Amino acid sequence: MVYVPRRSPPSTLLLAAILGMLCLGAGGCSLKDKIARRLLPAHAMALKTEINQGAATSDFLVVKRLWPTTKRKSEIFPGYFWASPVLVQLPGKAPFLVVLPSSGVVAALDAASGRRLWQTQLPHADTESPELRAAPAQVGENLMVVYTTRDKVSGVISHRAAMIDLRRGAVNAAFRPLTLTATAPAADGKGSFTFAPDWQLPRAVTYDPAPSGLGHAYVTFGADRDQGAWHGWLFEVDLDAWARGNTTKAISSAFSTTSESDCDDGTEGKLCGGGLWAYGGAQIFHTGEGDEILVQTGNGRLDLARKSYSQAVLRLRPGLTFNPRCDVAACAGTNPRDPSNACLATCRDLFVPRLLPADTPPHPVDHSCDKLSYMGCLEFNDWDLGSVSPVRVEAGGRSFYVTAGKGGDVFLIDAGRLGVLYDRVQVLDLCGTATDPCPDQNSGLIITQPAVATIDGNPVVIIPSFNRDATHAAGVTAYRVRVTDQGPKLQVAWWVPDPAGLQARTWFRAPPTRPVVQMIGTEPVVWVADNSRGGHLLGIRVRDGRVLADIAAGGWPMRNSKPVIFNNMLYLPAAVQGHDDLTWIEAYSISARRP
Repeated sequence: MVYVPRRSPPSTLLLAAILGMLCLGAGGCSLKDKIARRLLPAHAMALKTEINQGAATSDFLVVKRLWPTTKRKSEIFPGYFWASPVLVQLPGKAPFLVVLPSSGVVAALDAASGRRLWQTQLPHADTESPELRAAPAQVGENLMVVYTTRDKVSGVISHRAAMIDLRRGAVNAAFRPLTLTATAPAADGKGSFTFAPDWQLPRAVTYDPAPSGLGHAYVTFGADRDQGAWHGWLFEVDLDAWARGNTTKAISSAFSTTSESDCDDGTEGKLCGGGLWAYGGAQIFHTGEGDEILVQTGNGRLDLARKSYSQAVLRLRPGLTFNPRCDVAACAGTNPRDPSNACLATCRDLFVPRLLPADTPPHPVDHSCDKLSYMGCLEFNDWDLGSVSPVRVEAGGRSFYVTAGKGGDVFLIDAGRLGVLYDRVQVLDLCGTATDPCPDQNSGLIITQPAVATIDGNPVVIIPSFNRDATHAAGVTAYRVRVTDQGPKLQVAWWVPDPAGLQARTWFRAPPTRPVVQMIGTEPVVWVADNSRGGHLLGIRVRDGRVLADIAAGGWPMRNSKPVIFNNMLYLPAAVQGHDDLTWIEAYSISARRP
């Protein structure tokens, strides 16, 4: 039997207001009282009565919230946790967690107690306000952070990189301030275009160490606003040059996913786009053919002739060299709005989503795709690939990539030739019905970074999803990769919650956290937190999809964040939806139940 912990009854607005007044009248508030005042009232009261009941047990696991509780507070920070926390282990020091709220503060928490160890502010002028969204990367005993500043007077926006010395808890002065700028050649061969910081936001930093020296870091950018008429960018930073103080050579290469020098909304045929939105950032894989840097692009122009690669998976090499390596004859004259399968299947370093011959085209209830191609439907509804990162798996002695799109489809592609699509599975029914219209169709169904576990030597890929309506199911789905007589296939292993049950239509109504895998003995368990008022933190056994823990989070689990698993502890970023002035980390101990 799966144990479902008892939950406190819903609170009322009146009780929440009384608690807030009592807290103010007493001249001080505990953590639970601060949360009670700031959280939406129904959840605030649930937290107050439940904060000592943060535990769940099954016949396999015991899970207990260590903080926040009435006896142990959480450190509170201003701003959201767009950037996920990082667990740091340095020789001679106890493990600690680095947290990066959007307010531009970098802080360290003791991994055992949650106590704040140090805090530093990212470099900026007195006239500037910083914002931190991009996931950082640990570089030895430093943390590379990319952030944005806005001048309060002029409005000028800059994107900068800084190194934080993790031992001292301060900015490392050996790495001089670095501003990310770039220029790329235009598709028409007539000049170039520049990186426009006003229209960009950094998304993630990925570190690739070298056998000698520091190596390189890769920084992804997606547009600040959700439109297709701007570029996606990938920067390569030479960390050794930066450490030597040579900021002019620190940016060793930059790549734009689209090559139009003059962007508009597409009415004149000049459409850019291709934003690298994924919170997971660039994915680096070391293979027999060398290092691979994979990125997924958002919506916009896909035109091989004009070197514009929106709505695609791109495989680049160090130095950010890219060539899709598509057959020229097969792709001659292909329609950018509806590229032919015969062309796309020849591409070695480019994957473009498409339907297989037996697939049914998507039919949203609003009929928005009735007269559109598959690519046109994805473009119109903002169902792009750019919000997801691919994973690499080995099955049957062969290598594959598995990735997903915002529109809810999961793809199995060949690792040697990315253009070869073996299987496509539509994980969810599209949002909305005639009687239950979709509140926000453009939100899509999948925004995540898949997790991979191994069962009996075979890969299992776990992908969380969500749905905005009250009719269609959503949740966490696991896929096995099988090499069959009919070719490589994706096989659904399990789905949590049960798609036939009520929970599948009430949970996962917004993007959940990204999944993380923990080994408990020899069994992999995947953890995902639902971004809902109930805040379900689910521990699911990968082997069979059995829910081993369902525990209510103290606050709202931060959507799209990646929890940290370390030493049988789970650290969950939490925030207050609708506010940006209260953010904290929750900690849970996880142990196997004794017989």
